[in-house]
Amino acid sequence: MTQYCRYCAYLVTGNGIYCWHRNKELSEEQTKRTNKCKDFCFSSMDAYSYNEYHPREHKPKAEKVENFSLFDEPR
Repeated sequence: MTQYCRYCAYLVTGNGIYCWHRNKELSEEQTKRTNKCKDFCFSSMDAYSYNEYHPREHKPKAEKVENFSLFDEPR
């Protein structure tokens, strides 16, 4: 899973954006970028709205197409 600060349980928003685990104030841009924070604790609630996290659905893989020639006779 890709980590975003906005889905971390330690992020607090309100008058400012603050990570209380690291005691650090963050910008909105930092919290919406992917990260590799070792202290990440997933929360399904988005810090900026009341929406829950829903992972993207996986797309089916494309089927292989047999080699053909434009000059073949139709079958």
